[in-house]
Amino acid sequence: MGDTSGADARRSPRGGAPTRAAALILAVLGVLLLLCGAGGASAAPDSGSGSGTGSDEGSAAPPVSQSVRLAAALRADPVYVTDQLPRVVPRSTAPAFAALAKTTGVPTYVLVLPDHGGSGDALLGTVHDRLGRDGLYVEVDDMGVAAAKAFGVRAPADDARTIALYALPYDAGPLRSFRVFTEAIASGPARAAHRADQLEKKYGNTGREVAPDYIDSTDRANQSFLTGIALTCLPLSVLLIGWFLRARRRRTRARGAVGGGGAGGGVGGGGGAGVTLAKGGRPPGKPAGRSTRKGAKGAKDSRGAEDRTVRGGRVRALLPESAAALLLVLGIVLLAPQLFDQTTDSAASPPTRADLTARVDRVAAGLRQGAVYTDPESPQVLDAARLAELRRKIAAFRTGPIRLAVVPQLPDDESAGDSEAFVTALHARLAADGGGAPGTDAGKGSGGLYVVADPLSGDIDVYDYGLPLDDLRLTLDLPMAIAYDRSDDASDDNHLGDRLDQLMAYIAKVPHAAADPSSGPDQPPEAVSAHKLPGLFHGDFFPGLFVGAFGAAVLVGLTAAGTGTGAALRRRARRGPRRAAVAEPPSRASTAYLAQAARRETDALATRFAAAAPDAPHRDTAWDCLDTAMLLLGDHDGDGDGRGGDGHDGDGRDAGARAAESAAATVLAQAGLAALAGRPYLHCCAVNPLHGAAATGGAATDAAGPSDRVPSARRAAARAGRRCDGCRAAASRGPDALDRRRLFLPGPHGSWRPYEEAPGPLPTARDGIARLIAGTREYTHVQ
Repeated sequence: MGDTSGADARRSPRGGAPTRAAALILAVLGVLLLLCGAGGASAAPDSGSGSGTGSDEGSAAPPVSQSVRLAAALRADPVYVTDQLPRVVPRSTAPAFAALAKTTGVPTYVLVLPDHGGSGDALLGTVHDRLGRDGLYVEVDDMGVAAAKAFGVRAPADDARTIALYALPYDAGPLRSFRVFTEAIASGPARAAHRADQLEKKYGNTGREVAPDYIDSTDRANQSFLTGIALTCLPLSVLLIGWFLRARRRRTRARGAVGGGGAGGGVGGGGGAGVTLAKGGRPPGKPAGRSTRKGAKGAKDSRGAEDRTVRGGRVRALLPESAAALLLVLGIVLLAPQLFDQTTDSAASPPTRADLTARVDRVAAGLRQGAVYTDPESPQVLDAARLAELRRKIAAFRTGPIRLAVVPQLPDDESAGDSEAFVTALHARLAADGGGAPGTDAGKGSGGLYVVADPLSGDIDVYDYGLPLDDLRLTLDLPMAIAYDRSDDASDDNHLGDRLDQLMAYIAKVPHAAADPSSGPDQPPEAVSAHKLPGLFHGDFFPGLFVGAFGAAVLVGLTAAGTGTGAALRRRARRGPRRAAVAEPPSRASTAYLAQAARRETDALATRFAAAAPDAPHRDTAWDCLDTAMLLLGDHDGDGDGRGGDGHDGDGRDAGARAAESAAATVLAQAGLAALAGRPYLHCCAVNPLHGAAATGGAATDAAGPSDRVPSARRAAARAGRRCDGCRAAASRGPDALDRRRLFLPGPHGSWRPYEEAPGPLPTARDGIARLIAGTREYTHVQ
């Protein structure tokens, strides 16, 4: 024991020195660790402090990484919303994200950041390592849920992200995407996996996608244009096409064969089935009895009343089309806003003023503390040595202060990606704050060179506020290799550090010029709309009205062309069979045949006359023909051939007289039909008046004067030349062929006699229709 104690006592003095040395070393290491911890704590500012560099010129504190800054932000609040996307995700929407995050059932940490182009899962992993808390980590960008990862909790992060990707249109917006994501998380792993599998089969790698929810201003302009076209094209088409079809129907009634019997086409042209004359043969509106002067005056008065009635009828006929057009106008005006009911072009909430100024305030606060500011939310592309070198060169520049902001320029930031507008707002904010803080390298006042370097795209822009430098050398003449990354060597940092060094060397060589205190950009940012679409009856709506009116005119033209073509095709289709079915009137016609033909042709003329417009051409001629034809038929009893047992009719006249009257009435009816059809003729065929119009002949005799004023030889020559086409062809074959076509009428005791020798007015037909009308009135004792 004693030896041992002595030994220990001996070793004790030798062993005490190492123990004290070890204790001293441990103490020094503890102090260093405390200093490092204090340095780390001071280097992790909150979201409002930014990342301004130290105030000492030679300070070389290493830049704090992106993940460290984001972890510090989540430690203060589990939902962090960037201030760089106010046009899409304003910071004022943070409470909405926080409320949705609480519905997942697990601790949820949300980062709403700009698209940084890197791996979201990797960023979430490093942030989790820095924060040291288990839970569901979600990254949301300007399109929706970009990445999600669960650490230490049971949550279907991948399936929920798949659901948010495929179940929504691309324009649903970040907040709605996060809502669908949290609903999938809350539904549980099994249901989330099932739905994710269904959506991936339906939309994954198929080229299909959910229809968008919103339209842009171009789509609204197209809707307005279409509404304008519909508002004029449809009502005008109904009105104009209706008017056209009614007018065509009236013309068809006047010209077309209602009951058969083509104008001037002979007796065999078909019968009229429309208006059947009562006994006495009077047309509608024609007073019974013989015509008199008083009756003629009454007829004229009746005709004027008829014209007024027809005009009133035309106005009333347009009422249905007018009512339909008015209903169309009202329907389009009322229904178009219901059909095109979009009022906004985005799912984004309108940003507040604080949302639009938050980033500029943050950058301005950082530049007041130092000449260099790097965005804490973006990847750090400048290391400590590069930052120290930049600060040294900035301090060595004696012409004036230089302020470097390494901040991304995004389409959805407060400046809409316009670095000039961003610098304008930044300069105004520094001017309001009084420039750099005392005791820093930030520079006095708000003037100087402002350099904006985008850590994501690598672009560099320089703006001069009041320094005596050649501004063109800094803007338009800035070397492209400095302003943009033109290197063939791809790099995550876009060689931004090297190019900033080149910029500082270039600035030092820029020639001086007279200082202009008013120099520098003054570009306001693009106005932030409230995502309101223009009204439907606005903009392109008015050009659409003119295009619609033109379209209505085109439709009317197409309708006219189509109906005309269809009518022509129908006429052509009917022409062949009709000609084959219609027989030419016989040269020896019985009394019964002539009576039926007269009734048929006169009925057809009465029908067309009633349908003709009051101002129709040759209406008066048609009336004269109709009136005299009915005078000849007025006393016929319609008993077939009119023969009594002794060959005389009931009033003592022989059958030959009845046949001649029927033939004359037929000739007059044919002439009236031709006049209403727009093809009036003065002379009928002299060989057989039932053949219709003469194709050739001499000059017409005076309708008002008697034919005996014309020399008999001349009259005979003229009569001989008045033949229809069929008789002309027969004459070329010889006299016998022409004689076989001559009209013969029944005579006494079963004999036949030429129509020229028949009693009554029929022989005067050789001298023209006007002479036949006059002869008929003389024959019936009408003056």
